[in-house]
Amino acid sequence: MSLLDRHIAFIEALRTAGLPVSLSEGLDAADAILDLGLDDREIVRAAYAATLVKRHPHRAGFDHVFDLYFPALMGDPTRPATDEDAASDDPDVDPNAPLGDGPADLAEFREKLEMALAMGDPDALTMLAREAVQRFGLIRGRGPGEQRWSSYNVMNRVSPGDLVERVLQGLLADLDSDPTMRRLVEAQVASFEAMVDAEVRRRAAEVRGPEHVAKYTVRKSIEQIDFTSARKSDLEEMRREIGPLARRLATRLNKHKASKQRGPLDFRRTVRASVSSGGVPLETHHKPRRPSRSDLVVLCDVSGSVANFANFTLMLVFALREQFNRVRAFTFVDEIHEVSDRFH
Repeated sequence: MSLLDRHIAFIEALRTAGLPVSLSEGLDAADAILDLGLDDREIVRAAYAATLVKRHPHRAGFDHVFDLYFPALMGDPTRPATDEDAASDDPDVDPNAPLGDGPADLAEFREKLEMALAMGDPDALTMLAREAVQRFGLIRGRGPGEQRWSSYNVMNRVSPGDLVERVLQGLLADLDSDPTMRRLVEAQVASFEAMVDAEVRRRAAEVRGPEHVAKYTVRKSIEQIDFTSARKSDLEEMRREIGPLARRLATRLNKHKASKQRGPLDFRRTVRASVSSGGVPLETHHKPRRPSRSDLVVLCDVSGSVANFANFTLMLVFALREQFNRVRAFTFVDEIHEVSDRFH
């Protein structure tokens, strides 16, 4: 595949992942790559992101697709790249022998991971993530052309979340209850898990092609996810987006109400004001409108097929409750129940 073919395939994969990339933006990205060169992978990533990504929620999907079409390395990173590298190793150790995944090997690996988490070294965590996939992520019995690694296998064996307490005790015994330090260590664990997922996707792309992996593994942005297929993390992100969305909707409602503040025409005042202009009504006068807010009653079906959508709608409506005199919510599957008190 030539560089132009890879560029075109990369643009198509971004569109499949839900990023709105136009033809002119693809040309702008190509011009940026020609100007900046291909010497630095991160510069190439930044050039593509600056020309193709228009919203922050789309950045995660962009990075996933970019790592598939422009991987940082190829093949098994735990093996020597050349025969000279293999010859420079210990002669008593076979460089082509598979890495061990027994109990002793697992305990040794967890000790190295614990040290890397305590140091917060991203390079060390990246190398350990690649090694973890090679050691503990292999799926046995798969034929050629099929995905042979699983991030679930790695997390099930390594269990990096169980190392948080040990890392905190290793840093300082009196800091194991410090919430700030705990959050830092938990962030390192989450970063390691993301690295493992990226490594599994990279290896799967080598076996099955980046098009297939991008189609089935890259999650779309939150506004394009079907409610029926939303995961728990997607619902949490939706809840975080409800506040800003409610504020924007409330601003539009206020503008709409402000445009209708004028009441009915006050004919008498208008005629009196037109005397000074020779009977021509240059300015109209209106009666004041009495401000009022309407009641809102929401009836939601919470059966299994639409439960996530009903949850999102109810939270959005109650985020806008200041725009209404009163908001009442009712849910039903077989019978109707009022759930207004659950949102106050």
